[in-house]
Amino acid sequence: MSNQYEDKQGSSSTQRSAPPPFPKKRQSLFPFIVVFLAIVVLVLISIGAAYIPVLSSAVLILFGLLGLLQIQSVANWVEKAVGSFYNHLDKRWQDLADRVEWHWRRHWGQRWIIATLLLFVTASGFVLHDLVLPRMLPRPIQHQVPMPTPAPVYTTRLPGGAAIGLSSGLVNFDTVNRIDGHLKNEAAQALAANDPKGAKGYWNLAMREDETDGEVCIYQEDQRVVDVSSSNYVTIVVVVTLTGREKNAVDENAIDVGRSILQGACVAQKEYNSQRKLPNGLPVRLQIANVDEPASNGGTVARLIEQMAASDPTIVGVMGQLGGADDLVQELNRVGMPMVSSTALYSSVLTSSLYSVAPSLQREAQVAAAAAIKLSPQVGLVYDPANAYSANLDIAFKNQFAAAGGTIAAENTYTIGSAPDTLPARVDSIMSSTPAPKLLFLSGYPQDAGFLVPYMRQRWPGVRVIGGDVLYQYVHSSDARSNFEGLLFTASAFHDEWQGRIANKPEFLNEFADNFDAQKQHSGNPFTYRVPDSDAILAYDAASVLLQASNSALTKQPKQSLTSKMVKQALQDTPKFSGISGSITFGRDGEPQEKAVVVLQPGPGGIQLMDVQGRYP
Repeated sequence: MSNQYEDKQGSSSTQRSAPPPFPKKRQSLFPFIVVFLAIVVLVLISIGAAYIPVLSSAVLILFGLLGLLQIQSVANWVEKAVGSFYNHLDKRWQDLADRVEWHWRRHWGQRWIIATLLLFVTASGFVLHDLVLPRMLPRPIQHQVPMPTPAPVYTTRLPGGAAIGLSSGLVNFDTVNRIDGHLKNEAAQALAANDPKGAKGYWNLAMREDETDGEVCIYQEDQRVVDVSSSNYVTIVVVVTLTGREKNAVDENAIDVGRSILQGACVAQKEYNSQRKLPNGLPVRLQIANVDEPASNGGTVARLIEQMAASDPTIVGVMGQLGGADDLVQELNRVGMPMVSSTALYSSVLTSSLYSVAPSLQREAQVAAAAAIKLSPQVGLVYDPANAYSANLDIAFKNQFAAAGGTIAAENTYTIGSAPDTLPARVDSIMSSTPAPKLLFLSGYPQDAGFLVPYMRQRWPGVRVIGGDVLYQYVHSSDARSNFEGLLFTASAFHDEWQGRIANKPEFLNEFADNFDAQKQHSGNPFTYRVPDSDAILAYDAASVLLQASNSALTKQPKQSLTSKMVKQALQDTPKFSGISGSITFGRDGEPQEKAVVVLQPGPGGIQLMDVQGRYP
């Protein structure tokens, strides 16, 4: 073979040997190159998804297309189309390969050297990629999130297991009868493991399960704030009752109020953050403080708030269910913490740090008495002397009704939460008086009204029932809506109160529906989904008052870090605010003067607005 080779190439020793000939028939490399490039593209897209989130969608689309290939008809069509395209490209590729072969054979030595260098550079790149590439490629933007403070510092457990204190997600308060409770607990565990991304995933799932969950709404927004800035924000503590449902009807009603308060507060928080309402776009964070039973745990929770405020100077105010929370109010007033209550104040505690956006019980009773005197000059009263709200409202109504020229035909007591057992006999006793009243004032709760109104309709036809603002919570009751038809009650706010009084619908009403009915899938009872109740409206106003005061303080002292003392001074210097519930002008006692109060009546078509008394807007 060697002789034949020498004869063909020439016998001269000075002639350079030629490389061995290439085989004439070769298997096409095109399919292998296509597969290789496809793999490279998929790998690059997968890696890029970590840097550009939209690429993760591209990966899903590619795999979706691959899934379509499992359908036989689609696979046959794709196979035919690809085959035709492949044959065309293969001819082109074969022509290109022949040209490359010709150049390769002509300059074999040079190509070999270049190929060797390329191979060396490639191998070196694989060896050094861990050292070089991390410095060359951009990294995903990851905000450093500080390790969360352990929950036991600002949270404690009651003997029954309920948690009280402060939380921004590490501890969940509202889990009983919540379909998203297990997801909230998973989020808390992720947050405790310093995995905020995982926590946000569980919160998103929780909101899909229960769109009305104000606790999750706040935790989500708080985490967004921390992601942007680990310490530069304004913090407001929201005091609510979210546990104790198993105790009695009063606690159950308080929990419904607490849930509504969180909804209103969250809408205010997100509005201020999205619209950058505070100077320099300073974000707003909320801390939820559960008190369970205010009379028993108010002082404990107040001290936990003080402890947190001592280490977290961003806390500048407190809002929420402060009516009846005397120990909490007195303790926070001692340290000068400004407070804005979204519920009526009905205790004798007077402090320089406490304000309220809700009308006083005296103001509420005044409007109720004015509505009652139009229906009948005589009224019967029924109340629970053991309940502070019921007893105080009863006294206020008696005084206002007498001042309006009416007379009290008779009054009796009952036990809240046990209406079927105590109300019939007590009411029958009132109605046996001479002359029998045509109107009955109930100083009680929705569960009691849900029993009393049908009873009066059947037992004493023609006798109307009227009550206070707590009866607004009937919208959350499991009782039939027909049980409340014909009932009259006063309220501190109403979602349609603005109509005919101001030109444009308040932005808050649209924002509420966007937050808690985002999927537009809820029908029937619109409250807590598309429509806020009075407690959600008042909570929005309370948060707005604190944030407007914060804005005023920062505007006057732009170079100073905001403090609770500055906010308290701003509240004193700016006594008038405009709220969704009406004009808010604080008196010396911190309560709003001539605040708007509405009279409402449930009917077959929903709640009807009967009257508005007071300043609006």
